[in-house]
Amino acid sequence: MLVLLLTYTLYQQIWGHDYWASFLSLCTPERWLENGGLLLLVFMLMPLNWLAEARKWWLLLQRLAPSPYRLAVRAVFAGISLSLFTPHRIGEYGGRILSYPSNMHPKVLLASLVANYGQLLCLLTAGALGFFYLGRSFLPENGILFYGVVVLGSLGLLLLWWSFLAVHQLMPLLERFKWPKWLAWLPKTLVTAGQFDQVLLLRSAAWAGLRFLIYSVQFVLLLIFFGLDIPGHILLSGVFVIYLLQSGLPLPPALGMLTRGELGILVWHNFEANPLAILAASLALFIINLAIPALLGVMVIVKTNITKSLNDEGRVD
Repeated sequence: MLVLLLTYTLYQQIWGHDYWASFLSLCTPERWLENGGLLLLVFMLMPLNWLAEARKWWLLLQRLAPSPYRLAVRAVFAGISLSLFTPHRIGEYGGRILSYPSNMHPKVLLASLVANYGQLLCLLTAGALGFFYLGRSFLPENGILFYGVVVLGSLGLLLLWWSFLAVHQLMPLLERFKWPKWLAWLPKTLVTAGQFDQVLLLRSAAWAGLRFLIYSVQFVLLLIFFGLDIPGHILLSGVFVIYLLQSGLPLPPALGMLTRGELGILVWHNFEANPLAILAASLALFIINLAIPALLGVMVIVKTNITKSLNDEGRVD
């Protein structure tokens, strides 16, 4: 069922739209000869992207329950497959816990949640920098609104980063809340986050920042490959803003691909950007960074004994 659902979703998102023919029209032999190296580099960065993703939360999981890094990599690919159909990629948590025995599921979930919070902070920080740089395109340069957004955004980011680095102080406070019975397990699980010291959290956030930079550079390279004639620093700042805006839209990745194209048109509207090139780059990024890894993730899930994962209390290997 998962294979059929994934195949149908990929077909709809890649071949089921009218712009697929236009996408192919941009892939001319001349473009391959001129910029083919850029596309090759994007493919080479894809495994680094997901290895960094696995590393950022595996570091946290090691503090709670040591396990092999290769198992974290497998769990990441399984999570990609399930995340394609769910808003904000919630399904990736289900894919990850299936790779571990049931006694580790709460710890895997906690490590993933904290690591993804660090990933979100990196995205918000880079997005804010991109917005401050390109903000003149959206808000008056000397307007009160622009500077108000800058001040409030900076204060908000500082508060969010403090809450991330002070997680060992904040989590024990959750024990004082009255939780419903069906969530009685949650405070005990969250309190274990107190084992994450600031150095460990910063290491995880550093891997998250590296991953964000990798897939942002991939997008920029694809935009250049498809002929978007905009200075590189403007492209990178715009990509930061696109991811910032997209983070507020509760869409699954398959639909986020289309949204990214529309947001790109909005962000670079002052630079006479070719809308087709933006959509083509977004589609190519989806294929390289999500569609191909999702197919690998299906292979991981097919080989996973789900019944054993849900009931086994044994070792991890």
